[in-house]
Amino acid sequence: MGIPAYRPTTSHFWSVAQTFDWGDDLEDGDAADARWAGFFGGIFRREDAPMMAGIESNMDGADLWDLHPVVLPRGRGAVLVRRLLVQRMAADRGDVAQALAAE
Repeated sequence: MGIPAYRPTTSHFWSVAQTFDWGDDLEDGDAADARWAGFFGGIFRREDAPMMAGIESNMDGADLWDLHPVVLPRGRGAVLVRRLLVQRMAADRGDVAQALAAE
């Protein structure tokens, strides 16, 4: 999940859960954690990171909403929540113009 941190930085969070039946060959917990972190971290570095870098390059510093992105049904809820938060934070600051623009 990508969460905007500050321009132009996004924090990327991921997790994985798995039940393992190690039987009598119990692996050291730290070693198992390192193996799984390396595996999934590698996926991020090889797949997600290059894609995200390409998107950032194509945006050329523009604000996402100024580019009028297509919002897919699966992401609609997150977009609506983000717009509501922007609207409420602007209203808290007394920025009526931005609060109305976020509607």
